[in-house]
Order: sequence, then C-alpha cells, then structure tokens
Amino acid sequence: MIACLETRVKKHRSQNIQRKIGVDWQFKDNYDYAPNGRIWLLWKEDNVHVTVLESTDQPVHCLVKDKNSSFTSYITFIYSLHTVQHRIPLWRSLRNMQTNGPWLIIGDFNSVLNMDDRVNGIPVHQAEMIDFQNCLDDIGVGQIRKRGSRFSWSNKRDAEVRIYSHIDWAFGNADWFNAYNGVEAIHMLPGCSDHTPIMINTEVIKIKVKRPYRLLTSVMRQREYKEAVQNIWSQKIQGYAMYSIWRKLKLIEQQTRDIQQEHSSVDHKLIQFRKTLKEIQEKNNDDYFNKQLIEEERMTVESIEKWEAIQEQIMRQKSRATWIQLGDCNTKYFHAYMRARQARNKQLLGTATDELPGIDVNIARNGPCLTLHQQQQLLQVVTTEEICQIVKNLPNDKAPDEVSVKLMMGVFDHFSKVSGLQANLEKRSLYIAGVPMEFKDKMLAELQLSAGSIPFKYLGVPLSSRKITIHQCMPLVEKIVERITSWTSKFLSYAGRLQLIKSVLFEMQTYWAQVFLIPKKVIKLVNGICRNYLWTGSHENTHRAPIAWEILGKPKAAGGSKYYQL
Repeated sequence: MIACLETRVKKHRSQNIQRKIGVDWQFKDNYDYAPNGRIWLLWKEDNVHVTVLESTDQPVHCLVKDKNSSFTSYITFIYSLHTVQHRIPLWRSLRNMQTNGPWLIIGDFNSVLNMDDRVNGIPVHQAEMIDFQNCLDDIGVGQIRKRGSRFSWSNKRDAEVRIYSHIDWAFGNADWFNAYNGVEAIHMLPGCSDHTPIMINTEVIKIKVKRPYRLLTSVMRQREYKEAVQNIWSQKIQGYAMYSIWRKLKLIEQQTRDIQQEHSSVDHKLIQFRKTLKEIQEKNNDDYFNKQLIEEERMTVESIEKWEAIQEQIMRQKSRATWIQLGDCNTKYFHAYMRARQARNKQLLGTATDELPGIDVNIARNGPCLTLHQQQQLLQVVTTEEICQIVKNLPNDKAPDEVSVKLMMGVFDHFSKVSGLQANLEKRSLYIAGVPMEFKDKMLAELQLSAGSIPFKYLGVPLSSRKITIHQCMPLVEKIVERITSWTSKFLSYAGRLQLIKSVLFEMQTYWAQVFLIPKKVIKLVNGICRNYLWTGSHENTHRAPIAWEILGKPKAAGGSKYYQL
C-alpha cells in the first residue's frame, strides 16, 4: 500500500496517470476537498483490503486489512496545511475520529514537535507546537520508534542557508504498541524530493537467538570427550583463578562441539539408519546368502542399538526420571514424563488456599501506636472550607522577584568558583512562568540564558507543569521493550523470567512512579508487555496465558508469585 502526498496533479490528468500505473492497483484520492489532489492512496486488492471511513482536505482515515497476514489497523494519512490557523480543523478531526483497535497516524504534519526539530531558519516558538502537542496528548498516541534520517525535510539550498526540519511523523495508539510494538518507521533517503519517504514494514523481524551449549551426559561418556577434557585441564593459563577456569571451559566447548552436535541429532540419525536397514532387508529378500548384505545389515543394527542407547540417555537427562535398569527403549514413557513435568512447571508459582495468615497482633503492639484521639482525627473528612483557608493563608510573594533570582545565580557562581565546576552554558535554560513578559525578557537578557520550554527531560524522566500524558510516557514503554529484546531469555524458565520482571522491569516503572502518577493506559500497556514476556519470552502479543495475571500478584500462599503488580 502506498500513500502519495502533495501530488500537484489536476483532477482531469489524474485518471490518465492512474491508468498507466496498472489495472491491478486500486486508487482513492481527496479531489472532492482539494483541487490538486493532496493525498493519493494506492493498494493492490489481491493483497490488501482498504475501507475509507473519512476523507477531507488534510486527513484520509481508513481501515486496512492485510489478506496475507493477521495485520489489521486503522490508518490515517495526513498532509496538513502550512499555517497554524489552517491546521486547527485537522486537530479537531483527529480528536473526533472513532477507532476500536490499533491506530496508525502517518504523514506530513507540517509542524515540529520539539524545539530541536529544526536547524537554521526561523527559531521554533511554543505557539507553533502547542496545538500539535495538545492533540497528541488528547488522542493518546506516541511516536513509533524511527530509524534512518534524523530530519524529514530540507529546503535543498546552499550550506549557508540550508534548513532541516522534522515535520513528517508516524504515531500509534496504545493498542498499536500492544499489537505491533516491534514495527519501526523507517525514514528513507530523500532522493530528488525535499521530504524523506516513510516506510512501515508490518512484518516484525524476530531476532534469532544463538542456541546455548548444553552438555549431554552421553557426550561425557565418549572417549574423545574425556581425552579433550584431560588435555585442556592439564594446561596452565595465566591470570586469575576464575579466569583460568572460564578459559578452560571455553576451550572444552570449542573442541567438543562436533561431538555435541552429533549427539544432538540422534533422532535424525535413527531415522536414517532405520531407513537404510529397511532397504538392506528388502534387497536381502532377493538374495538370502549375500555376504555383503548380511554384513551391512549387522553393522546397521549395531549402529541403531548404539544410537538408541544414546537416545535413552538423552531422554533420561531431559525428563530427569529414574531409569529402569532392566528394560527396553521407553521413549514414549520419557515423552509422557516430560509432558507431566511441563504441566507441573505451570503450577510452580504456588498452590491455592482458602485462608491467608493474618498479622501477629502482639508484634504490632510492640511498636508505636496511634492514640484514640489521633485515630479519630485521621478519620475526619477534609472539608472545602479547610482547603480554601489553607490557600488563602499562602503568602502573596510566592513568585520570585528580580532580586531573589540574582541572589540565586550569585550563589551558583560562587559555588562554581569554590569547587572549580563550571556549568555548560549551552545546556542551561531558564524555566519561568506566572510572571509578566517584560520581567521574563529582562531576566533572560541579564542572565544570558535561553528560554526553556515545558515539558523537558531531567534524569531520564519528563518534567511537565501538567499531568503527564500517554505520549510523554512512551519512552518508558520503549525502554522496557528494548530491555526485553536485548535479553536472550528463550531458554529461561518461568521463574527466571518472573525474577527479571520483578527485579528489572518493575524497578524501571518504580523510578518513574516516584516522580509522578503514571496514566492507567500506560500501566495497562506495561502489564501486557510483562505478561507476554513471562509466558513467551517476547513482548509481542500471543496466545492466552495459562494463569491469570491477577492471580500471579497474590502471595505464594494464595497461589501467586508475590510480585507487586503495577
């Protein structure tokens, strides 16, 4: 599916051009609202089904279903107008759009989102960003992880007057990140255009995890393995004791990997040997006393018996069952035993009970306790009159004046001279509000600082004068997903993944929660990512979980895992 913006093609010429593209392509445009056909949609009906739900001069809103996969999403293609006033109907239209599921918003917004989204040209002012930022906060979308060019537009002029801006964006709502969080917005090279095309590949690339080295007991019984271990362990390796041990183990792994791989393919070997034995015995039916066939049959049977014994050892190691010394090959028994172990592992988080242990009253009474009067005071309802009285009692000079600001900067300068630590002027900004514009301009000029805009990041978290929005919380979600994709947790047990969730992922959320209240939608999204990682080792949405997420938050005595749910 392709979206072409700013075609500059008149309506009477559009049909001619569309006919040349091909008969297997379907088209949709917005000539009814824009004489130059600002947005063209092209798709192949054999691969994609597109239903256009709404179309105006700036957005085209549609429902897209991929016929070759399970991808389904609402997609809104944007080509906004160039002035702040003319973009107001676009923000109103986005707020009124009805979606029930993943929603992708992509296109040319003709507006920057942050102060550093433009290099050279007219300085970025808060007035040209505020409507865009408020719209994203209201509809609850965040920027899709991008890759490629930093800026999406250039005026293609000489170096002295060249301007770069980031005005082409791709956003997704909470349902989009929950279903297609691995999808990236690739900003390609601009070529002859002044804009960089954006490509969305809905096929998530899964990282292949290298299979770890697993030592089999059958390998340890081989003569070649014993000789390799003896030769390597007798070597002297310079360094610390632990480094020497690690280095020797690494050498053993490298020199015995061929033996390990040979034993790992025991099932394939048995299939080949049994197939060979069948062919030899069929030939032997035509020539009963052929010495060569009889010898090949004997050697093949010996090979089958050898590898069946190795298979039994491997199955015993995997199932951890007590092996019956006298008996034939019990492969089915081992498979059944392994399935039973897997079923038991699903209940490794504790057993359910109808009653929970209560608090020891004697221990509680030994500590400091509230008096009856203090308890009654805590139970009283805070009245509106009390709140109003506290607000009225606030001093009138809460906002800093010119003298206090200069005194504060004097203290900073004195600290720099005493400690030798100099502040970076390029990273210093003045954040000031609730004062007259003349006072603000005067302070900026005297202190020689740039005016900072809110929100901004400090110690990795966004600081805002208002309640934090879903859009501002998306870096937290992206950090959690990046941490999950960096872990090679394919071979971890449920208990191992649960420990990572409790000790790493929840701690990342706790760090943010110490600063502000996280929106419920973000908490729900993070819980979904952690739930998917626990059961599958990946952040992507998958099959139904064996145990409800709410049950896992209960204490172990109640059948849970005693983790603290977000």
